[in-house]
Amino acid sequence: MKTVYVVAIACGIALGSFLTSIYYSEINHISQIFRDEYNLFYFIILITCVWMFIECVMGLLRVKGWRAALIVCCGALLFSAARTHHQLAELAASSLYALSNNEKVTLACDVTAPPDIRTNKQFITCKAHHILDENNSLTELENPSNIRITLSRNLRTPINHRDTLILSGKLKKPEAFITETERTFNYDTYLLVRGVTHTMYQPSIITHQPRDIPTFRTRLFNLKTKLIDQANLLLPAPESGLLAGILYGDQRGISENQEKIFRDTGIIHIVVLSGYNVTLVIIFVHALLKKMNKRLRLILSIIAALTFMVFTGMGSTIVRATIMAILTLLATHGGGTLSPARNLALAAAAMILINPLITAWDLSFQLSFLATVGLIYIGQAITPYFRFIPTYLSMRENAVATISTQITVMPLLLYSIGELSLLSPVVNMLVLPFVAPGMLIGFVGTLVTMILPASIPVVRLMIHVPLAAVTEISSRFASIPWVATTVPPIPTWILVLCYVLIGAWMCFSNKTNKS
Repeated sequence: MKTVYVVAIACGIALGSFLTSIYYSEINHISQIFRDEYNLFYFIILITCVWMFIECVMGLLRVKGWRAALIVCCGALLFSAARTHHQLAELAASSLYALSNNEKVTLACDVTAPPDIRTNKQFITCKAHHILDENNSLTELENPSNIRITLSRNLRTPINHRDTLILSGKLKKPEAFITETERTFNYDTYLLVRGVTHTMYQPSIITHQPRDIPTFRTRLFNLKTKLIDQANLLLPAPESGLLAGILYGDQRGISENQEKIFRDTGIIHIVVLSGYNVTLVIIFVHALLKKMNKRLRLILSIIAALTFMVFTGMGSTIVRATIMAILTLLATHGGGTLSPARNLALAAAAMILINPLITAWDLSFQLSFLATVGLIYIGQAITPYFRFIPTYLSMRENAVATISTQITVMPLLLYSIGELSLLSPVVNMLVLPFVAPGMLIGFVGTLVTMILPASIPVVRLMIHVPLAAVTEISSRFASIPWVATTVPPIPTWILVLCYVLIGAWMCFSNKTNKS
């Protein structure tokens, strides 16, 4: 299939899920969405108008083959809209919406994911399937739904995946709130993306029944916890928290002050897992298995990438990067090549079909997608302007990657968060050369010291050098008074205009490169 049709399908899927999500979120609260039988009819009229607009624009621009691509795009759009409508209908059917807000209830729940542990608390997602009725007996809910509970980090009995809990507390519908940068954070849609409709804060745990046989995800989570504990034994803070962040995406060991330093200097992404981590995992596995059969090496590399994805919590960035990496491996093994555009389009389409709500309401997915677009298209266009930077320690490559991703990500970041790091390109260029050695030495060293405790002094020194370089460089730059600033709220039309101009520039640069 031609790349243009793959991209058209991905655009249709993304547009369908985005417009459906935005349309219904503007009508009313999700629990009220499907009470008006005409909502879907009005939405179809809106989509038809969008189709006609696209057709007129393509006709005026005289794009070759645009009609076939548009038909494919429209078909994908309609399918995606129906898929998103179905997803929202399932969430809106939750039996918990019949209860009053802040009503005290007793629920029986099954934990559906490993706990998300932070500095002094933990978030647990569980599916409520029974409720205590007036006769003090548990009644099965007709439409079970997920709730997010907030508990203290230190519990007598740790809660794991697939455990059964009976909780008593106030059930609350999540609401949007205003952040410190005067932005509106839609906490309700943030949780809806994760399938969560309600929250409970510090409920009483009446009964906790652990699962007899740990699940595969529980075993991986326990292994990750042991590795993080070993990292804490090896290194002092903040290097131990940094190692856990760049290896496993675990931020419980990063203090609020250290997190602020990383944000102010624009390197918070190094402790938020990305495609860079997946690439390093595959390169490491390939290096270990280079003498094996080619097909076996391919299978083990894919297994390693998938295991790392589950191991780190299956965030949208890691899922996207893993899908792209697997597609590239399969194409390379078959003797062919996948263009970056087709690769990204397939990864995005697969993720949106699995969870169509990420297009409009998952900032992590949006930023990850935009960063990859910047690397693919803008990176090629600006590389000639960075020839003055030496290639030593990949400094030129890091500078190009930082600037290209900043161009595509910055408008959305300023619109959604409002924090601007003025020295981010410089700090990234200095810090990134130490990240890969820190990851590799940190992971191998942690395993070695678990097997051979006598090697701790030597391994500690080897791991400490690259990680200390990262923390020292970021701390020095963070001490500059004007290193970061807060931008006032930006109108939506400015955000749209920024991406129209960026898109036009990418199209112009692409045509210039081809000529």
